[in-house]
Amino acid sequence: MKNRYALRLIQVFLLLLATESSLAQWQPLNGPFSGYVSSIASDNDYRYAGTRGGGFFRYTDVAGTWSRVNFDLLYYDYYDLLISNDTIFAATNNGVAFSTDQGVNWTLSNNGINDAVSTILSLNGIYYAASGNSGIFVSTDGGMNWTLSSNGLTSLAIQDLVNDGTDLYTTTDGGGVFKSTDGGANWVPVNNGITGTTAEALAVGGGHIFVAISSDGVYRSDDQGANWEPANTGMPTVYYFPAMEYYGSELYVGTYGYGFWKSSDNGDNWTEINTGILNPQGYSLHLENGNLWAGSGAGIFKSTNGGTNWTDMSDGMLAAQVKRIVHTGTSLISILEDGGMVRSSDGGATWLTSNTGFTEANQQDLFVYGSKVFCGTSYSSVYVSTDDGASWSSSGNGITNPNIGCFTSYGNKLFAGSIGGGVYFSDDDGANWSEVNNGLTTQVISSLTNTGAEVFAATYSAGVFRTNDDGANWTDVNNGLTNLSVFSLVALNGNLYAGTNGDGVFMSDDGGANWTQVNNGLGSLYIRRLYSDGTYLYSCSDFAGIFISGDGGQNWEEFNNGLVNTNLYDVVSDGVNLIAATAGASTWIRPISDFTGLNSLNNSSASIQLFPNPTSGRFTIKGLPEDDCIITLSDLMGRELRRIVTQGEQHYSFNAEDLQKGNYLVHVLSDRLRATTILVLN
Repeated sequence: MKNRYALRLIQVFLLLLATESSLAQWQPLNGPFSGYVSSIASDNDYRYAGTRGGGFFRYTDVAGTWSRVNFDLLYYDYYDLLISNDTIFAATNNGVAFSTDQGVNWTLSNNGINDAVSTILSLNGIYYAASGNSGIFVSTDGGMNWTLSSNGLTSLAIQDLVNDGTDLYTTTDGGGVFKSTDGGANWVPVNNGITGTTAEALAVGGGHIFVAISSDGVYRSDDQGANWEPANTGMPTVYYFPAMEYYGSELYVGTYGYGFWKSSDNGDNWTEINTGILNPQGYSLHLENGNLWAGSGAGIFKSTNGGTNWTDMSDGMLAAQVKRIVHTGTSLISILEDGGMVRSSDGGATWLTSNTGFTEANQQDLFVYGSKVFCGTSYSSVYVSTDDGASWSSSGNGITNPNIGCFTSYGNKLFAGSIGGGVYFSDDDGANWSEVNNGLTTQVISSLTNTGAEVFAATYSAGVFRTNDDGANWTDVNNGLTNLSVFSLVALNGNLYAGTNGDGVFMSDDGGANWTQVNNGLGSLYIRRLYSDGTYLYSCSDFAGIFISGDGGQNWEEFNNGLVNTNLYDVVSDGVNLIAATAGASTWIRPISDFTGLNSLNNSSASIQLFPNPTSGRFTIKGLPEDDCIITLSDLMGRELRRIVTQGEQHYSFNAEDLQKGNYLVHVLSDRLRATTILVLN
């Protein structure tokens, strides 16, 4: 069955690559459906959700799904929502925006505000906007013009803002709680009984005022803020409280790290209410017609019984922050920021959770190694899957620093890079690991790659290091590398490429001994991720999108047409298409054939043939051109495993019996031909 599927994959690959695609821009995949939902509101027609990085969504019971109705690079983070007089006001990363047509079109309204706004509310016809850096602003003309109104505040780092129908209350980072009895003109501190100064979420209800203090819990005041007493029984110590709401006689809080909690006795006792919620980050709460809606880092959830149980209602919400994506040959596997992992075995049409075997969602890197997939986590070491990501088991024996963020391999040699523990080495398929750090001047590793048996480690502060003896000894190789903050390394055709934080891309064609800057046409010098599919180089960066080079980095071209969000985390090829992982707009796809104009080279897998394919290891490449060719064999993550140069032979025999079973890419490059096709080892 697997062989039949692999052959079908090859047929589809050849057909699509040889056919001119009608899609000249990026298209969204059908998921993953998730998102960092920081604000929720509703009117008689719609429910609304504001996300961080993903824009603005709305939902109806008839449709049963969310649809993005607005994304603008000026205001893509929606921190808070307010519906007033048929107008939706939003607190965004670029100040205040408003919509009069239920979120379809938005207008910035920032006259007097020059900062992000975290909270917005109205009281007695006056609008208030709170900034996390600049204090509180007031508008008396419906939000058109704003005036700073922070007299008396000892901290302008505003966290939340509420009213009790008469007076205003605000929380600050460093100054605790403040109160205004004159519409925000003047503020006085009201912290009697509170021991902490980092005050976060506020709620008003039942004649009480509640405030959440970082690492100190919830406090209650029964006298309009004059005095406070702790109200924490049953709640763990929480560092960050993003949300708190009082509905009916129930008090709810959203926490970072412990999800959602509920008190039915005004904070005297608390109960955890996370059954059905996929991650422990509670960012927003909203009550509508007796139903409770909660926004988390893994989308939006609904409870019809006061939080006892939750149902995932994220269908259609293409707002996932996808920080890593790989293709195993049969499936896509993605790591979601705050949301664990998901996988798709049908090209992104449907996605399933991929967390079986993990105790916590702290995954941060994926690595395809033959038929296995390794996952590095931030505090649980290494996990491995042997069933295409369906289930996982711990595989970190010998690793003393569990913060694993990158991998590379050659043959049966595996390397894992950690944040604080240097590099670890395994020669038994990841069953056991040993520390190999001799010569490294820092143990904070950002990226790993290799050209054959030469392995390279990038660091955030000390540049690049090289080893020729499986990590027994490392040597720094930074000549010409003027920026030693290297976020990403990749190898292509024997050359090395380093993506830096501020100086773009550097190339070395001599094993790292010397580096040259290669930024012509590159839109951003802050490189988050470099990737190669064995043919092209790809650069991902913050808000500059994706740039592609077809000539080894000498020239770069922007390919962002159609992308809603150009803040990219990662990119991967499945042999036919390129899939982009965004920070807030889920995943997008585009045919690689769209890029064949680069360097005016023909890119057609129909011109070469592999026989037999699938194979147990030995195969022949047929249909080579009569001029000199460079033939490389790489894995699906673009890592070069073999490289040979032919001199006019039209057939060439390969032996790959030492490689793991799985899918690989064969690339042929000459003056007249650029070709790629899939090889299946069984």
